[in-house]
Amino acid sequence: MNSFVLFGYLTTFACGWLNVVIVTNFAPFTATHHTGSVTKIPVSFLDGDWFMFFALIGLASAFIIGVAISAFINPRGDGNFTSRFGYAYITGAVVLAVFAAAFGLSYWFIFYCSVFAGFQNGFLSQFKLRVSHMSGVSTDAGVELGRMCKEALRRGNPNRKSILKSYAASFGLKMLFIAVFATGALVGALISIGVPLFVSFLLLAIFDTAIAIFYLRICPYLRTRRERESVENP
Repeated sequence: MNSFVLFGYLTTFACGWLNVVIVTNFAPFTATHHTGSVTKIPVSFLDGDWFMFFALIGLASAFIIGVAISAFINPRGDGNFTSRFGYAYITGAVVLAVFAAAFGLSYWFIFYCSVFAGFQNGFLSQFKLRVSHMSGVSTDAGVELGRMCKEALRRGNPNRKSILKSYAASFGLKMLFIAVFATGALVGALISIGVPLFVSFLLLAIFDTAIAIFYLRICPYLRTRRERESVENP
């Protein structure tokens, strides 16, 4: 398995863990995706629920800020494996634990979780990986499934088997991301049972730090491989 894809799976697992703890403690708020939040903004406006209205706008904006931070760190996008992201990831994980201890069951903490999720997804999305929200992954999986079915019905293409294999591999990759997110949510929910909120997020922060260290370890290899590919395929 590509080491960077493994990094993506680990981050997806962490996002599932993060989101389930937020959902189980702060429902109806979420941290890693905001399709539902944006939908509820006009509903809360029509209901005159101004606290919910501004809280949801704040959450969606916090996610965008997190994405912007990742783009600021890695403005060149695809192919730029910068170690700055790894160090920023560690910093974000440490702040996650600090905020959990300082703010606990408060909306300020949810806002930071949304920023952190946006930061994680923003960096990985520049490499065509989605890790914090599964709507996009499900869409990608559906596209690959449709292409695979279309190719399976075609006749006379000598490359049919290799194309089908490529689509099937891509479809399987997307479905595995969904399974990993769900597994992270399950593990996060099980860990959260009977322990203080801070303990759950402290363990998550330690896990995220380990992921960031793993990224820093593979970063030189990824850069070298990318440079070699650029020379071979200018």
